[in-house]
Amino acid sequence: MSNSTTRFANVNARKSVWWFDISVEKFTSDKYDTLDLLMVSAYAKELHHLGVQTAYVLDNLCHFQVREDIGSVSLELSSLSTNKFQDVRPRSGKMPLSQLVVKTLALTRYNQL
Repeated sequence: MSNSTTRFANVNARKSVWWFDISVEKFTSDKYDTLDLLMVSAYAKELHHLGVQTAYVLDNLCHFQVREDIGSVSLELSSLSTNKFQDVRPRSGKMPLSQLVVKTLALTRYNQL
């Protein structure tokens, strides 16, 4: 993982989602095969790591919300157990990303972020 391919999010305070706006360039550039999304789950005290293949997003771009105003793919991933890691933006195709989980770590009082 590197700073240029890693994004981090806490669960949103008003809605049970993790929000990401990732530059379209990250998905179209030949520099990146995978982008790493790190998400902290407030209630379960877990850290989730998703490895999102850029080709997967490009192949399914019509199912994701692209914000033309800022040139980004906008993800709103559910943190609820019923549809965890599903993109729930109103104009999205409700794409599930649960198959992209690399690892989930339990956070304890000794290793909290």
